[in-house]
Amino acid sequence: MENVEESYFSGGVGLSGSKHPVKTTKRGFVQDIDISKIAKCSKLLSSVSSDCKLQLNIPIEGKVSSASNVLGFIECSNSEIIPKVERLIEKAYKIDNKKTWMLEDYNELEPISSLTTKAIKDFEKGVAKTVLTELTDTIIGYIKARKNFGLSPSFEQAGRIHWGRDFIDESFKHLGKIMKISIKESDPDIIDLLLYLNRGIGEESISLQDLDTFKSVTGFYLYSSHRLEDDFLDTLLLYSRDLELKTIFDLEKEKENIDYIKGSEYVLNELADYYRNLTKILIDKQTRFATISLGKLLGINNNLERLMYDNTQFQLEMRLEQLEPESNEYQEIKNKLEIIEEKERISKKLNFRICSTFYSIGTYVMVNIEREKYTIEFSQPIFGKLVDFFKKNNLEEVFNRANRIDSFFLIEHWLRENEDDEAHISYTGYIDRFYLLMTALLYRKGKYLKEIKPIERFNKNRLETFKTEFEKLKDNAHTWDQLFENGSQKYFEATLKRLEECTGEREENLRETVRQVGLSEERVEKVKSDIIVHTKRHLEARNFINAEVVTEEDENFIYLGINTLSDKIFFVDGSVDPTTHYACDLIGVSIGREIGIGEAEYLIKQIFEKVNIKENRIQFETFSIQNLNTAKEKLEGRGFRVTTILMSHDLGRDLWRMEEFRYSDRQSEERPRPYGTIDGIEIYVSRVLPKGVTIIFDKTHVGTLKILEELSPIITTDFDKEGIIRKELEEGKIKEEQREERLEELDEKVNIKALEKIKFEFGSSKAGLVLFIKSTESL
Repeated sequence: MENVEESYFSGGVGLSGSKHPVKTTKRGFVQDIDISKIAKCSKLLSSVSSDCKLQLNIPIEGKVSSASNVLGFIECSNSEIIPKVERLIEKAYKIDNKKTWMLEDYNELEPISSLTTKAIKDFEKGVAKTVLTELTDTIIGYIKARKNFGLSPSFEQAGRIHWGRDFIDESFKHLGKIMKISIKESDPDIIDLLLYLNRGIGEESISLQDLDTFKSVTGFYLYSSHRLEDDFLDTLLLYSRDLELKTIFDLEKEKENIDYIKGSEYVLNELADYYRNLTKILIDKQTRFATISLGKLLGINNNLERLMYDNTQFQLEMRLEQLEPESNEYQEIKNKLEIIEEKERISKKLNFRICSTFYSIGTYVMVNIEREKYTIEFSQPIFGKLVDFFKKNNLEEVFNRANRIDSFFLIEHWLRENEDDEAHISYTGYIDRFYLLMTALLYRKGKYLKEIKPIERFNKNRLETFKTEFEKLKDNAHTWDQLFENGSQKYFEATLKRLEECTGEREENLRETVRQVGLSEERVEKVKSDIIVHTKRHLEARNFINAEVVTEEDENFIYLGINTLSDKIFFVDGSVDPTTHYACDLIGVSIGREIGIGEAEYLIKQIFEKVNIKENRIQFETFSIQNLNTAKEKLEGRGFRVTTILMSHDLGRDLWRMEEFRYSDRQSEERPRPYGTIDGIEIYVSRVLPKGVTIIFDKTHVGTLKILEELSPIITTDFDKEGIIRKELEEGKIKEEQREERLEELDEKVNIKALEKIKFEFGSSKAGLVLFIKSTESL
């Protein structure tokens, strides 16, 4: 129907003032639109002209009221056709006007709330029940209508502000008010009815996969749980169980609709979060129902196991291999396998979420026992559920992922509640402490400590944390003894001993992995680049002498730089040990700095040695501008100019006293830079020169740095390990029986070779002078 357009609306405004609006006097929910009648409208308009069009309005909130009563707009020049189209549109819209008294304005819900609360106070239960039933029927009708029109919010939108949410929000706000009055008036029938009706809304939202409404349902139960006495908490948990079972069973029986399977993940996540928050509320109330609520979450986890494994999967996979990909049966089986795999994925992901919840709740209870907020008598059944859970779900796997589980953030959030700022917990040692406590409890309940296997987080740093947290558990041994029949310290010590063993095993496993794994190309290139960059930043000697690359070699060339071993673990991929950050950044920086400074020191020594001859020496009492000018005149008299001053470090204070001195910002990225200048002459300060020594010279004539091999760092595991061992044996550093151990150590190293082959070719001895200053002051 090319001449029919759809438009979603929340009011009655058309796209053009020239269009004829189709208004209705009906009020209520739009249950359906008869497409056959709309097709007749299209045909009538087409019979007049191709320019005739119908804009069909779809109510964005699934309802028609006085504020939104325009069903569409007709654009047609034939006045006889317009009434016919109007009548067809009116008939096409199936509008349920049964509950129009609620839909004119959300403010109309206020009288409903008032009417119900008045009926409760006046003991008119029949009226109250009728109104509440009508209201919940309306909510269900509403979510059905918006589902029919494809207007239900997406799973990602659920809980956010969007069109169509006001009615749900307002409805549950008034249900909350009514619950509050019912509790205050001690009306058990209405309380039970509210809990029951909420379950009905919840079941419908599960069927429709309306996560937005389901969040409101669970939110209502959480709101009520704060205020209800134990008698009604039992009912609340019973109805919650019904929602849980419906979600699980609906997912289990669904065999065809992959979209429904994917949508169930969001509902299950919300259900798990609901039980987590409900359990925390009930724990804070210190009611026995906290244990029951935790048991419900345990039940969800147990039910998920059925979804993880499908006994038909193997047969389906075998059958698939026998079929042609083009056949219908092939596609049908492939779809079934996709659904099985999706259920398995959802189950594993939700199990991960539930594991973190149990860990969080256990940690929360432990800390509050230590704070003397909860007693062991109250907490013991909760620990019983925790033991049951972690008997079936690997505690080490949960602990190993502790830093990567978002919900662990809740622990700190929970622990900070009702505390002043000074009492805030600023560390996460309680996560490690609960692991120790839970492991000891599992050991007492029959788990063999040898079942604990090394995991990534069992590193040396973690072991020290364990030892610290072990002492905190010991300090409260009198409390924990009630869970261990007065033997808590024995179980704690045995647990710590096993963790020490696991740490040793883990460290050895890590070393073996490092020995076997290849280097990370990214890290190697990063360090090599850093060496070159930071060498250049410290090659200040090349500022005050000539430098040139040559190809001819003689015996005077030497290798200058670094040839060293470094730990290989800094050069492997971070996934090898994700629990520790191995910063390779500083390696290249440090080596580059050392090479640059080393070359400068080598050249300064060469210049001093060559220039420091009798005819070049001048003795001065002090370092002053006058004495400097005297030396400058002497050098210029030889036909050279003073371009550079090298001075010993102890003359720095004398230098700063000179008005003519200008300091350079040596911390800039433009390094190397001179220390400063005097009358345009560059000054460099060196710790290599003897105290009280200054050299002035003409850098264009004092000498040249010849470079035969430029710096090109090599980082490798392929180096002469046997040669190193032979040398260490000769020097007595190791014994023969230590050879294999030393070879393993060298397998955990890389050889960093960053060398340049250079020589200093001295120029004219007359191009420089050495000034000896008698009176000096150190910095």
